[in-house]
Amino acid sequence: MIKLGYIGGVLVFAMPFLSATALRADEHIATLSPLDIASFKESFDSFSPTSTKSIVGLTIGTDEGAFNPDAFFMVLPAVDKANGEVICVQTITQDARFSAENPYLRVSRSLPVTSRLSPVTRDFTNQLSAYDQSEIAIRAALSDDNTCKDGGTVFIPRVGGDNTSTLEIRLNARGQDATASFTNLSGQKISVDDLCSSPSDAALIAYDRVCKLKLADQMRDTIADLRIIMDDGFSEYVFEASVYIPPAELLP
Repeated sequence: MIKLGYIGGVLVFAMPFLSATALRADEHIATLSPLDIASFKESFDSFSPTSTKSIVGLTIGTDEGAFNPDAFFMVLPAVDKANGEVICVQTITQDARFSAENPYLRVSRSLPVTSRLSPVTRDFTNQLSAYDQSEIAIRAALSDDNTCKDGGTVFIPRVGGDNTSTLEIRLNARGQDATASFTNLSGQKISVDDLCSSPSDAALIAYDRVCKLKLADQMRDTIADLRIIMDDGFSEYVFEASVYIPPAELLP
């Protein structure tokens, strides 16, 4: 902050101009808050229901270490790149004992903005402290439906940690083989298929396949088309989705 002096007996300050490239993740982080904190929906049970959604989580980067409720980040696209007044967020642990599903109010900006999800939980911080960050999946998608019944239109990956050149997709494939790839507007593949693997040393309840796709530089700050094919040996199920790939310089 720069002090200009006194005008009319009032001390006046001015902030230096910040260009778009100056607003890096470590300088400005917005907060994503629940649309209705009083109706925040979450549970922690010994009974572990299987997720009904195919995509359970998307992550750019490898976030490991003890559970940290202040370390769940995502980068939201500019408003002219993707519509949606809310972000539909599902949080679930690998063993499915903890789950939460709530709409969060979107931070609308003319530029991409790094944002922290807060809170991730209201009542179960102690229980989640027994988990590693990597054991918690976040499924977030932009939507105009405050009830999130439409499931969202554009997926927003959780970001942070190392290996930020890879998009990791956690799937509930129900035991089926699965492959993932990026496609262009014509539906043609623009990436090498990834044969999704089973997570090791984990209860395969919330998700049972993990796919990893390399991110090309030209994909940054774009809406990418994702195609997932599940095969049970008799027939194929094709799932297509849109995913926002944020600028590398905004990753925390």
